[in-house]
Amino acid sequence: MLLLVEDLHWADTSTLEFLEVLVTTASDVPLFGIFTARCEFDVGWSTVAALRTIELSRFQRAEVEAMVRSVALGKALPSEVLWQITVRSDGVPLFVEELTRSILDSGALSERAVSWEAVGPVAVEIPATMDASLTSRIDRLGASRATAQLAATIGREFSLELLREVSERDEATVRKDLERLLQAGLAWSADDEMDHFVFKHALVRDAAYNSLLRSTRQHYHSRIAAALRERFADETSTRPHLIAGHLTSAGEDEDAVTFWEAAGQQALVRTAVHEAAKHFQQAIDCLQRLPATIKRQERELELQILLAPLLMAVYGWGAVEVEQACTRALGLAQDLGRDDLSYAPQWGLWTNHFLRGELIPALEAAEALLQIAQDSHVPVIELTGRHATSYTLFCRGEYKRAIEEADAGLALYDFEREKELVNRFGLSSTVCLRSSKAHSLWMLGQVDEATEECDRLLQLGRDLRHPPSLAAALAFCMYGVAFRYSYVGQMERLVEIADELLTLSREEGFFLWYAQSYTYRGVIGQATGDHRARRQMLEGLELWEQTGSRLTSVMMNVLCAEALYRLGDDDEAFRRLEVAEAETARQEGLLAPDIWRLRGRLLARQGEHSAAEAAYCQAIERAQAQHALSLELRAALDLYELRAQDGPAHESRAALTGLLERFTQGLDRPELVRARTIVRAPT
Repeated sequence: MLLLVEDLHWADTSTLEFLEVLVTTASDVPLFGIFTARCEFDVGWSTVAALRTIELSRFQRAEVEAMVRSVALGKALPSEVLWQITVRSDGVPLFVEELTRSILDSGALSERAVSWEAVGPVAVEIPATMDASLTSRIDRLGASRATAQLAATIGREFSLELLREVSERDEATVRKDLERLLQAGLAWSADDEMDHFVFKHALVRDAAYNSLLRSTRQHYHSRIAAALRERFADETSTRPHLIAGHLTSAGEDEDAVTFWEAAGQQALVRTAVHEAAKHFQQAIDCLQRLPATIKRQERELELQILLAPLLMAVYGWGAVEVEQACTRALGLAQDLGRDDLSYAPQWGLWTNHFLRGELIPALEAAEALLQIAQDSHVPVIELTGRHATSYTLFCRGEYKRAIEEADAGLALYDFEREKELVNRFGLSSTVCLRSSKAHSLWMLGQVDEATEECDRLLQLGRDLRHPPSLAAALAFCMYGVAFRYSYVGQMERLVEIADELLTLSREEGFFLWYAQSYTYRGVIGQATGDHRARRQMLEGLELWEQTGSRLTSVMMNVLCAEALYRLGDDDEAFRRLEVAEAETARQEGLLAPDIWRLRGRLLARQGEHSAAEAAYCQAIERAQAQHALSLELRAALDLYELRAQDGPAHESRAALTGLLERFTQGLDRPELVRARTIVRAPT
């Protein structure tokens, strides 16, 4: 027999007495009992030999994500919303569930085919279903409630020393109030000396804080800020965000700006990108509430320039947040006549066009940037200009020019300067240059050089110890591995690198890279036999669109189409190719010839040989226009296989012979081995 009793902490005395008798006297009864309770609850009979206590740990990020998905009708939430739920819930399953339900019920998300999309600001606040319960627990503290509210104003973590300093109650009363708070299970002591305390959960702290009148909160914050500045100088120098938050809530914006900026700089040193972006944005918000002066504009310009690259790392370069920060910075630079500070926001606006897939204006912007960079005669600036031109050309499918620009940029590389560059621009330009060169080389058939360059870019991404640059390096290497193995159906080779990027993106909150690695995980799933592969691919593509980025849409849809073809889902594969073809109107050329090659495969499987042959010929022509020898070979092989069904296919065989003569590297690749087998076979 199984006996399940949940939430013992809510049980009445009679029930607890009955269970105690049952547990202590029924040792010979074939009964398996499972009892759940909050960790602070003591049943009083935990020493019984037959009883085993299992303390359940909080959910990890992957477990939070799985639970959120189950509540959200099996669909993925936007990456930023998932990040907020993970942080606010603190891994407590009940809070994960209730926060998710609250957000879905708020109307801030719109349901799509396989995901949810934000249609407005999403506030992750205490759900109404929990608010009354938490408030009731705070109210039951009686006279000690006031101390709990003051402690909550200090923050989720607070010290007895600071609480005593700002409280109007004497020390004995404050200690008594804290004992009551602990007994109620609302907080716990962080040390044996009972000097430091933590609210059990952020939502518990919020409930206590929200029960204060606004005027009382502001008064408390002002008192706490004054105490921190006067009596706790060491604390404020190491954790400036604490005093900044209190000053902001007290309405003392001018002083708050200095501390928010210091907090942002500290976070930058730790490469805590999310934190730094949040702190600089808070500083800007405080500044914008101050009277407009030249000094205020100059300070905001400096902060906007610091903020923009952080927003690029968090939201992706195509995000509206990036556009707003760069546009504002450029406007301030022009108003102040600071042309010397206009390059970084202009570079940021290039990335905005670029990641949105607007490759015609992106190339114009990149060429203008390069001219400014060259005129500066500053190597690190010219390096970023070459980055802009080389990567834009690569994504347009202009591989030879992309390599020329990459080589010009790489000639300026210096590791120490690169470390300075990543802090200023938020991303390693050399990682990007090595990527555009590596993948352009692969397209041109120079696969051995491409592999070596790819290894260099990943190593640099690791050596820099800069998470945004490492994420980019992992993503770029993932492209290269995908180019190499998608045709032969060996995408399982991407598992290690895709999982590393997915984990890094979860930990750091890189929404753009999370969406991309999630999509690739679906493509990999096809190769490994994962039944969730199709859904994960389509979810990933929707999440990718929600970042505001369109760049590499052709490539991602083509790779998904190839995986869907292998799954036998021809209808969805055709749809992905239609999406990819539409995206080529913006001049995105990366992997574009494969649209027609894959369309040929699908048509051939449906018995439409004439249409398939025309599609293969189109793929060959487009690959030739890009000088993409690797893609031309694949299309030529598929065309030969189609024609060989009806006869010797001499013309296709001759074409393969000519192609083989142009390859000098990677001769052991499956495509080249297959081509040699064909041309050497007796006619």
